[in-house]
Amino acid sequence: MSNVVATITHGLFWSVATVACAAVYTVTMVPFVWRTRKLGVGLFEKKDRSALYPKLFTEDGEFTHHRYIDLGGGKKFHVVESGNTSGPLVLFLHGFPQCWYTWSKQLEGLKDDQYHLVAMDMRGYGASYRPKRNGFVMKEFISDVRGVIEALQKDKPQESRRVTLVSHDWGAIVGWHVMADSWKLEASQQGYIDKGIIINIGHPLIGAGNLLRPFQKYLSLHWLTQLITKPAVTWPIIKADFAPVLTQLAKSYYIYIFQLPTPFGRSFLSIRDWFFAELVVKGIKNSTAEDAEIYKAAAAYATVDDPTPAIDYAIEYYRRGAAQEGWSLKKKDDGFIGIPVLVLWGEQDVALDMKINLENTKTRVPNVEIQTYPGVGHFLPEEIPDELNEKIRKFAST
Repeated sequence: MSNVVATITHGLFWSVATVACAAVYTVTMVPFVWRTRKLGVGLFEKKDRSALYPKLFTEDGEFTHHRYIDLGGGKKFHVVESGNTSGPLVLFLHGFPQCWYTWSKQLEGLKDDQYHLVAMDMRGYGASYRPKRNGFVMKEFISDVRGVIEALQKDKPQESRRVTLVSHDWGAIVGWHVMADSWKLEASQQGYIDKGIIINIGHPLIGAGNLLRPFQKYLSLHWLTQLITKPAVTWPIIKADFAPVLTQLAKSYYIYIFQLPTPFGRSFLSIRDWFFAELVVKGIKNSTAEDAEIYKAAAAYATVDDPTPAIDYAIEYYRRGAAQEGWSLKKKDDGFIGIPVLVLWGEQDVALDMKINLENTKTRVPNVEIQTYPGVGHFLPEEIPDELNEKIRKFAST
């Protein structure tokens, strides 16, 4: 009987979730489509940006070099490097919906330092390996990063094999897992990350715990009794604790859309000539029209062998629920990281609530330092490149 109840409950939950996702999609898209129609802009028209592909994937710049790292089994990753290729490695992982280009100002700004600077296209992005849909799982993301690090380090002398991992957004979700994986191997002296810089994403388990905590606390007989008997006193307390949760749920509206079948998610991102990419870039201080064109080209990138636009693969990061994969809130050792970690946070983040993401981080990352930036948004690498470069320079060298 319990199995039947569980099955019904599970089915009901996903039915409600699907309806909710569809509702968010409709509420978001209908006004947008109407405005587009009034402007006389082609809803599904897209400009050909293939002329930008050499810059994105093959054409070396004044201080950058494109390279492809083959990990075997068809897994080939596109990276862009600069700086001293014999020096300690600083590896950059980008987020959604971007690519290696996110780190352009770091590849330039730090090129004269001692470091080997490498920005990789994550799997599914840009010209990197495109797996099947079931290939977007955390153990594979970790394997990708570790494999790229090993390939980049293999010819270096031992004294130059230090690694600082710098990651942002979804790249930082992977970054947290990579650092935890490395820390597990530290006891056998096989750890492969020395330090990590995380930009605008919280530790996945910390964030999950912070989201759940108000529900666990207030869904009890005690608090329900208090709410009934002393509503004037109790309700403000409950409301204050739930405020960050509701803020985060509201900011995550686009994630609900991505849970719908892929064509819906793609249409949300690609209509009106990849308007979403333009919207993202407009929200980045100091961004340019060229930046918007680059990100649109990267989102639309497809090959003769695989005509699927890269953005479809990017959405899979959200659809597969990989953020906390392999970890449990009940296990204190899961996600534990003992190496030095620097978390940098733009307080004007439009996608993530700071309290939900950062509160209690030290419980699983005791050697963490957190610095916040008032007036700065989600995209620190592009919004405050000079400050970020100086942070990387100092943190990696100590």
